[in-house]
Amino acid sequence: YQATGYVTTKSNATLVRAMPPSLLQRFRLHLQGAMQKISAEPAHRFFAALLMGDRQALTVDDWHVLQATGTVHLMAISGLHVGLVAALGFTLAALGVRALLGAGWLRSANAYRLLPPLLAIALSSGYALLAGFSVPTQRALIAVVLVNALWAIGIRCSRWALLVLALLLVSAGETLAWLQSGFWLSFVAVAFLLAKYDGMAGRQIAGSRYQSFRQGLFSAVKVQCLLSVGLCVPLWLLGFPASLLSPLANVLAVPLVALFFVPALLLWVPLSFTPLSEIALIPLAWAFNFLWSGLTALASWPYALFWPAAKLQGFGLGVAVLACVMVLLPASFGMRLGACVLVVLLALGTRMDSQPFELVALDVGQGLAVAIHQPQGTLLYDTGAVFSERFNAGSHIIAPYLRWRGAEPLSVMVSHADADHRGGAAAIFNQFEPEKIWFGEPFSALPMTAQVCTAGQKWLQGGAIFSVLWPQATQRSNNSAVAGLGAISSNNRSCVLLVEYQSKRFLLPGDIDSSVEKWLVEYGAVGHVDVLVAPHHGSKTSSSQDFLAALSPSHIIVSAGYKNRYGHPHSAVLERYQALGAKVWNTGELGAIRVTVEEGSLVINAERLSRPKVWH
Repeated sequence: YQATGYVTTKSNATLVRAMPPSLLQRFRLHLQGAMQKISAEPAHRFFAALLMGDRQALTVDDWHVLQATGTVHLMAISGLHVGLVAALGFTLAALGVRALLGAGWLRSANAYRLLPPLLAIALSSGYALLAGFSVPTQRALIAVVLVNALWAIGIRCSRWALLVLALLLVSAGETLAWLQSGFWLSFVAVAFLLAKYDGMAGRQIAGSRYQSFRQGLFSAVKVQCLLSVGLCVPLWLLGFPASLLSPLANVLAVPLVALFFVPALLLWVPLSFTPLSEIALIPLAWAFNFLWSGLTALASWPYALFWPAAKLQGFGLGVAVLACVMVLLPASFGMRLGACVLVVLLALGTRMDSQPFELVALDVGQGLAVAIHQPQGTLLYDTGAVFSERFNAGSHIIAPYLRWRGAEPLSVMVSHADADHRGGAAAIFNQFEPEKIWFGEPFSALPMTAQVCTAGQKWLQGGAIFSVLWPQATQRSNNSAVAGLGAISSNNRSCVLLVEYQSKRFLLPGDIDSSVEKWLVEYGAVGHVDVLVAPHHGSKTSSSQDFLAALSPSHIIVSAGYKNRYGHPHSAVLERYQALGAKVWNTGELGAIRVTVEEGSLVINAERLSRPKVWH
């Protein structure tokens, strides 16, 4: 999905009638309904993904198992599935043409050159259409059409030329494909397999059938192991973990899925219109559930996913490239063990901070997440929003960033329990083991070791001093009015954090409104700051005139979603910021905001200014 949206209705809204579903949509709905009749969980969820590319029913736990075992690619109808269907069509047509030529019913040998490619293209196109013609399916279909078209017109070229030509054709059909990680991972994996195929080409396996099977199995496991090692570096560069269980899981799952489950599901499609539909699908579901139980057991092993200790750059990037080259070299060079050692060293390497202090306001849409990095560790203030059951800022934005930075040891402060501040907390707690956790308002994902933040808490980490200015202890004790503020709202329970580094001061006030701002000013809890993270995303209920005058910030960071429905930051608030002469940095417009202190001066960079993109 490129975006999600919602529809609001008004009193004068007109109801728009939906177009009737097309024949293809009705066919897909029929297959989905037939699959849902079986009670053998979770087979029907995966059957819909394997047959039609419909992965909506897959749960977060399902994706965790697939990622931990390195089998995510099996759920994307791409090269493996489309190529299998094309090969099946080509083989059937070739056998049919040979039989007709032998019987004398065909006299022209051109039929052998034309009919198999045509049937391969026809079947793979039908399968791609059944799968909704998704982007990975389009890429695979382009490659299938290219290979079969060259066969039909009699042009022979190397597999490397075919790979490059397919890459160019996919890029021409999908303009921004080069910016997608899946695009590069798919072509890198194919290139790696082609390189290993070149190394094994022409080898003869002699001996008994048992010896041939054993050697073939050994070669399959060996290729999977080398593929896993070779893909570690591209995965880490793209911000993904590498699965240590991938060789074992794939050597079992790939043949079963490609040679058994997918063909069986395709044969089941015509049976779905008959009374035999459910009877034919139940044994297949039992078999798949047995495979899935094995993958689930593998995923529970410790250290199933392997992350690098720090981002790959400079010397580390050079070592990574060298490791990939060493894996691709023939076995006679004796470099593969050394490549494995290099990959392990990259994964276990020490974290190297380029700056002694760095504050980064991440672009998490309508929400807040600020990371404060030091060589001694990282403090994460708030964890962004949760957008759906499948997507939250914690797992999809913040955690990959923290992995990329090597942000450990990690501490977390969740200002309050609003969804746009604590939405990604559960994912962060699952993927990391924070040393300390503070919260301004309790919520379900908090571990037992978390402690409430209260004014007066103060600690030193590295060269920075962290001070909690709000909430007051009286609020914690009786939940009553504080100095005439009245009942404390959820927003006003926010942890207000002051960070001091050298002579610079940074204030993170959460979602407090003007009443708490007034209290902080009157009781002298705040003074001049250099950088202010805008209270409540620049809402009109916050950033009062007296509060801004007391702080007199030089820079104000607004963490808000692009064109968000709340209108943050409010125009009146922006006018107050501009009247102060403060520089306003909006994550919705500029991306992540990075603040460093160099020789006593602030240096602020915005992601979309330092690395601009043409579509911005």
